[in-house]
Amino acid sequence: MVVAEGQSNRPETQSMSTPAATPGLPDWGVPFIRNLFAALNDADVRWLVLRNHEDLPERVGHDLDLLAHPDDAVLVEDVVRKVVQERGLLLLRSYRGIEHHGLDVAPADLVGRLVLHIDVHAALRYRGRLLIDADDLLRNRRQTGGVWVLSQGMEGYALLLHAALHKAELKTKYAERLIALESDEPGALLRTASARLGSNIGGKVASVRTQRELLALRRELGRAIDRRYPGNLFGRPWFNVRSGIRMTNLRLRPRGLFVVFLGPDGSGKSSTTDLLAGLLGSQPSVLPVHRVYLGSGQPLLPTRRLMRRLHGKSRGKPGAGRPVRDVAPRRLRGALHVMADEILRYWVEVRPRLAPHGIVLADRYAYDILRINNPTVRRGWFRRLAAALIPAPHVTFFLEGDPEVITARKKELTLNETIRQQRAYRELAHFIPSFRPIDLTTRDDAALRGVALEILSAFAVRNGGSAPEGRIRSSTG
Repeated sequence: MVVAEGQSNRPETQSMSTPAATPGLPDWGVPFIRNLFAALNDADVRWLVLRNHEDLPERVGHDLDLLAHPDDAVLVEDVVRKVVQERGLLLLRSYRGIEHHGLDVAPADLVGRLVLHIDVHAALRYRGRLLIDADDLLRNRRQTGGVWVLSQGMEGYALLLHAALHKAELKTKYAERLIALESDEPGALLRTASARLGSNIGGKVASVRTQRELLALRRELGRAIDRRYPGNLFGRPWFNVRSGIRMTNLRLRPRGLFVVFLGPDGSGKSSTTDLLAGLLGSQPSVLPVHRVYLGSGQPLLPTRRLMRRLHGKSRGKPGAGRPVRDVAPRRLRGALHVMADEILRYWVEVRPRLAPHGIVLADRYAYDILRINNPTVRRGWFRRLAAALIPAPHVTFFLEGDPEVITARKKELTLNETIRQQRAYRELAHFIPSFRPIDLTTRDDAALRGVALEILSAFAVRNGGSAPEGRIRSSTG
């Protein structure tokens, strides 16, 4: 009954556990669901749970599908926001799709399942085809265990329409549910289907028990539904037009979040990015998280690849090791070449992953040119120009730490060079929006979850959500 729209060297870190996306409701979700249902009733919202209500509110599957009367739809988001605030949770995303309103809720401590996805429907639809209107569904609801659900006949009818016209498949769990519903109220499905589609087609629908029977009825059932709702003639092509326009807009103006981690070699950029990608990426179907390496070691420009091959030959045998970099002036030409390559990589490797609402975590970025020991780089006009040319991340983290500890981790820089680079990175706060220094000398669970919450709070700003007070900061558009 579902209706849906549409290489790196790592410094040593303390291990952390990543919450699994389990099918059971996380501990924070049990009281949230109870409070939500109670608040919907208190607000006089006409609502019901469309599917998988049998174990609610003690358990929920991958998401929660609610139906609300169109006149009450605006109240649902207000109720969700109120309950989220009262329970100190994070409303990660509020998204109004063509046929549903999506709301993503997360725990502020990020313990348990990361996200509970709620879809609020104003009718039972699929790609512009109205299957059952809200008034019909709400007239045939019942209450069980404090939860409003469909009557047995209407639930079976809606389930078969979904299986035939959406999934084109009668899954085993659908067939089992149909048997259970018929056992609970014999003849209810026949009466419900016949009253809406006529006795002939209604009888055929009620007798479906196998996928072969369902698929044989699919075309006839679709025509019957379209006769019941003539607006489907225009609704289906109009849906395709609106969907195409919406997806184009989301690609041109994605609602995702681009997060960059900067710091000297040994500061923990790679390990931190890996751990955060694991923590935040536990439910990719709801929150897509991409980990991207944007250092100079993986160039995209053909000229950069050629230069790397030439430099590799000039250094002699592979594995000979690189000299430890000390405080010494560097030429600007090579750094500019690297910066141009990394800007290109943003448009090729980052920007597409931000649409429609992905999170991209990047280890290193084109801002690294501003740490170069070069007199031109230190000039204010050059820094302002570079900041204007480089696409700005929504959040830029600078990994602080004891320079002696950082130097000892990878032994690629002298202590003096580490100190100089740290100072250069700190100065970027004057030129880069959303620049946030963080000290992750101890990368334990609490510290990493704190950074993860900063990321999710910034994501919420861009996606109509809300975070616990004091957590949301502005992010660039």
